[in-house]
Order: sequence, then C-alpha cells, then structure tokens
Amino acid sequence: MTDSATEQAPLDVPVPPERNPMRDPGNRLKLAVFCANVARGTSMSEAETLPKVTWAESQRLAQAADRAGIDGMIPLGRWKATARGAAAVDRTFEPWVWASALSALTERISVFTTVNMQQYHPLVAALMTSTIDHVSGGRFSLNVVAGFNEQEFRMLGLEVPSHEDRYAHAAEWMTIIRRAWTEAEPFDVDGDYLTVEEVVSQPKPLQQPAPPIMSAGTSELGRRFAARHADINFVHLPSLEEMPPIVAAAKAEAREHAGRDVEIYSSAYIVVADTEEEAWRRYHHVTRERLDRKAAAGLIEMWERLSKGGEVIDVEQRIDRMAAGFNAMPFVGTAEQVAELLVRAADGGLDGLAISWDDYDEGLATYAEAVRPLLLQTGLRKD
Repeated sequence: MTDSATEQAPLDVPVPPERNPMRDPGNRLKLAVFCANVARGTSMSEAETLPKVTWAESQRLAQAADRAGIDGMIPLGRWKATARGAAAVDRTFEPWVWASALSALTERISVFTTVNMQQYHPLVAALMTSTIDHVSGGRFSLNVVAGFNEQEFRMLGLEVPSHEDRYAHAAEWMTIIRRAWTEAEPFDVDGDYLTVEEVVSQPKPLQQPAPPIMSAGTSELGRRFAARHADINFVHLPSLEEMPPIVAAAKAEAREHAGRDVEIYSSAYIVVADTEEEAWRRYHHVTRERLDRKAAAGLIEMWERLSKGGEVIDVEQRIDRMAAGFNAMPFVGTAEQVAELLVRAADGGLDGLAISWDDYDEGLATYAEAVRPLLLQTGLRKD
C-alpha cells in the first residue's frame, strides 16, 4: 500500500479519439440520425409515420441505430416550433437530458446535444458536456448554434441579436468553454459579451482537449466561425452534382482563414423502397399530399431573412426540400440506388450526413438490412 496520493490511479483517464465514432477513420462517410427528439423529425408534414416523441420511441431508435452501426444521433435544440404551421407541433425532448439518458443506454453511437449559445452559459454547458462524456465513456459530441428562431427567443424573454453580434458572442462562448475543458488553474475572462471570474470546471471531458464540435455555418460569418471553433461544419447543399466544388471551397476556406482542417457534413432525406417509383411516391406523400404548407413557407421566410445564408436551391424545389429535411438532399430509390448516392457523396468530398426519413423505425431497419451490406461491400463503411 502506498502513502502517496499521487501514485494512485487517476479518476479520469482520457480515451483514444476513435472511441467516439465521429472520429473513427474506418468509416469514410459518417452517418447520423437527425432530429429524432422533435415531433415530425425534419418534416413539415402531417404524414402519420413521422416521429411522435415518446421516451419508448427515442430509446428504440437509439438502440436500433447503435446496432446498425450508425455513428451519431443529432437532436434539434428547440423550445418552440421554428415556424407555426396549420397545427403547431412543439413537442420536443430537451437535448442535454435526452443525450445523457440515451448515452447510458447505448454502447457505440455518439449522441450529440445541440445547444443554442445565446440560451446557455458556457460554464454550465462545459460541465454538462463533461458529465455526459463520462456517462457515455467518451462518446459525446456537441452541436453549437448561434440561434435564429425569433419566436423561440421571444418566448424565452430574449431579443434576437444581430447576425454579427450572434457570432461575436459565440466566439467568446467557445473560447471560455474550451478553456474550462482544459485548464487546471482558475482563470478570468473579461469579454465584450461574457465575463467570468475564477473559473473552475471539474471533471474535464474524457475526450481531450474536447469532444467533437459541430457548427452550421452557411453565411460568411458562420463559415468563419466554424473554421476557427468547430471540427465539423454542417452546410446545406443544392445537389450531389453541384456538391464537390462547394465542399472543396469550404475546406479550403477553413485552411486559409484558420489554418485548420474542418470536416464538412450535410443532410439527406432517405426513402428506400422495392422500386424507385414506390420510393418517390412515399417521398411525395410527405412533401405534397400531407404537406404542412404554412409551416414550410414560414420556415423558408425566417431562414432566408435571419440566417444570411442565401438560397442554395431553385425556388421550385424549396417547398419539397423544406418539407422533407430542412433543405436536405433527397436520397430516394431502391437500396442499391441509395447506396450509390451515399458513395457519391463521399467521393465528392463530403465527410458525413445527418439523415432523416419518412419513417425512422422503418428507415433504420431498411438501412441495417438492405443498405448497410452494400456499403460494407464498397468499402465505404467498415461497420
């Protein structure tokens, strides 16, 4: 027996990067379930197969995704629906608690939290991050957003800051949270937006110096923020055909302005059926037959007015694309066709996709049974 406390095993042993599947180099294209914590998922539709948001549903989807080798689950950070539809759907699970609970019930997958940096103090977020990283054994990931949902801000008694102020505040927020995750000695920050004194934050995350950070940056300020502060920049793309130069430019911009390599993710709305005709019929059931037209139009208006990201698709396609996946690319067809589209995405330079479906249970089952074996054969995925 030793009398020296310094010779005892440390309480917190850092994990290797590949413990988090978002950093596992074996899967060339990372795949994540998107928005399973909100009613209707990413669809502006009244289709009956969309997520309802019950705990049994969340647990079932997370464990199915875990078994299928899916890399992540990315929730939406929402307190109030982004755009009010014909029948407002505000049912949502709070993403920090949701991520912690699902992390304890899964073995491999990385469950993200999505945090609006205007709504959480960075030191509260720092310790919640560390806590979930310990719950998950070093699998946690964080999606940070500057926020633009004006109805939600008003509900919380907040004003929507200008686009420039949102990202200036976000930069200070990220500086503080990263220091809290790594520095052993107390520190002070006296910023233009945030002031903290004698900061201590223990324990640190198991992933050092930080868990993977995702940010969605389409505007110039958003892209610059992601380049400096994130590991993953989530962008909206017009199509697979137009994707390669956009992705290459985003990666080059990060290297030029921040001297960093940033991965680029986008989103896909996947519908798989025995025939391409049947798959498109199901897609259009969501986007046309059961469309919540008021919600889709409201989201388009708010997005373009406040996000400063510009239009990425033709106006004729915007309703369909917004109705199914918040501007996601439609990957619709047979299992073979969808597998080919996923390979094309990776070959075009994309590092990952956030995926939603017209039916999340059926979509995960079909991925596991029909699409995944094809991706293993191509070498795109190792699991």
